[in-house]
Amino acid sequence: MLYINKILYLLSDRKKQVPSLIILFLSSSVFDIAGIGLIAPYVSLFLDPEAFIDSNFYSYLIFLFGSQSTDAFLVLIGLILVFIFFFKTLLVIFINRKIIRFSFQESVNLRSFLMNAYQNIPYEKYLSKNSSQYIYNIQALAWTFSGSILQSFLRLISEGIVLIVILILLFISNPFALSLLLMILGIFAISYDYFY
Repeated sequence: MLYINKILYLLSDRKKQVPSLIILFLSSSVFDIAGIGLIAPYVSLFLDPEAFIDSNFYSYLIFLFGSQSTDAFLVLIGLILVFIFFFKTLLVIFINRKIIRFSFQESVNLRSFLMNAYQNIPYEKYLSKNSSQYIYNIQALAWTFSGSILQSFLRLISEGIVLIVILILLFISNPFALSLLLMILGIFAISYDYFY
């Protein structure tokens, strides 16, 4: 938590833009849910059309699009999946662009802040350090914060939101399978941490 507070402190006024980025991350997760939710019915329709006809999802499709053949529904769901993943890709590109622009702008702001701070310190204090230290702080450290730490932090939030939403979807659809999967992954993670 202290680490997050330090990042937010360095962002100063620009931290107000973080909620809008989180809304973008949530909208991306909606496409993930829709895509994952449609893959299972699509595979079911492809492998076992008779079982698909008995499902609730088939009744819902008939309610939306009217009575159609299974081949027509196969094409329809396939087109919807292509549409969803296409727009998901565009949204991911847009989100990455926003993250990079936000981080780059923060680098510019941080460098300007450091320049002003160094210009306003007393001359005796300025002479107490080598000028290369000031240059290093302005050029290297400002970029390290914005290019590595801030971008990684925002991407972690983005991927974390998507992961949480997918886990909630899996829990709703099949809690036993999710529990089994988490238990197996937990055993592998603990074993890996123990041995390596």
